[in-house]
Amino acid sequence: MAMNREELLTELIRLGELPPKTWTNAELQVRMEELRSSHGLSPNPKAKHKTPLRSLMIQLNAAAVRKDSLIGFLKTELNTFVGSNETIAQLKKRGILAAYDRAPASPEDPVGFGMHAAASYQEVMDQHPKYADWVISTYQEGQADARLNRLACWLLKAQNQQEEVSKVKPYPITVQELRDQGYLRSSKGKPKSTAPSQSASSCVSEDHTQTSVTSSNASQQVLGELLGAFKELTEEVRELRAASTPDKHRKKGASSDSDFTVVTSKESK
Repeated sequence: MAMNREELLTELIRLGELPPKTWTNAELQVRMEELRSSHGLSPNPKAKHKTPLRSLMIQLNAAAVRKDSLIGFLKTELNTFVGSNETIAQLKKRGILAAYDRAPASPEDPVGFGMHAAASYQEVMDQHPKYADWVISTYQEGQADARLNRLACWLLKAQNQQEEVSKVKPYPITVQELRDQGYLRSSKGKPKSTAPSQSASSCVSEDHTQTSVTSSNASQQVLGELLGAFKELTEEVRELRAASTPDKHRKKGASSDSDFTVVTSKESK
């Protein structure tokens, strides 16, 4: 799903950058994808796509219609050993385990085992933190199931990426200020929500939200003080220039001190 201009600007600001006002949506999209990729995130937080694991599962199910095609798929695509007397069910199970082992992990992948088998990797990290901690500790102890090891590796990588993104200082500006400065058209009716979209790096808590609001208010106050100081400095420079520039536009009837002295001396004669 494509992102609108406000969503693109909001995500760029969350990543610590305010783009040029004249950029088109396409340019904003490219820059957002560059920044997200540099932090190890999915380029588009709203994009829907088939994960590598899902693609392999679809191919596996298609090949499982016939035993000979399933054996060929396991050998050629998954590089899996196949027993001569195995049934289609046994071969398919072998193929599923091989797919989990071969395909790179993605946030949308299902856990595939245990009490949260139907949940995605992202849902485990966001909604079941204690279970995620147990998965990581079990993995670190060694000799765990291949699917658990895969989930644990993804969780560790995602946590590191989340820490990296949290270090980025958001640009201190609000959506309303973007409208005031001409980045966005003024909205009619209710203002749209300015909250950033959920992604693999964002698990926003109430405390974090309150901290962000406080930080934003403090940043706006500092920005206002800087603008005031800049105006005062500009006025002082203008006054200094006016004082150092000779008056080239005197009125015709005006007289200088020297003119007054000459006239007075003539009258005295």
